[in-house]
Amino acid sequence: MGLSVSQNRMAAAKKGVQKRKDRSAIKKMVTQECTINIHKRIHGVGFKKCVPQALKEIRKFAMNEMGTPDVCIDIRLNKAAWPTSYPCEVVQKT
Repeated sequence: MGLSVSQNRMAAAKKGVQKRKDRSAIKKMVTQECTINIHKRIHGVGFKKCVPQALKEIRKFAMNEMGTPDVCIDIRLNKAAWPTSYPCEVVQKT
């Protein structure tokens, strides 16, 4: 009675019917807000390495949650993660 899916596509292609284009997920930007416990993810990390490790853990959580390796951290989140009183080493070359 009916044709299978592959036969329907072949029959439509023979008649000159255009196939529909698949939409690309790359062009769409998806944002999602989540609350994660940073404390348990950076427990035992040294003071000067805790913020970079926290950002790595946020990126890893987002990769797992969104299911894609292409993850961008928002600028406001990055600025909030780095406190203004974070001690950084300034080296002056002479």
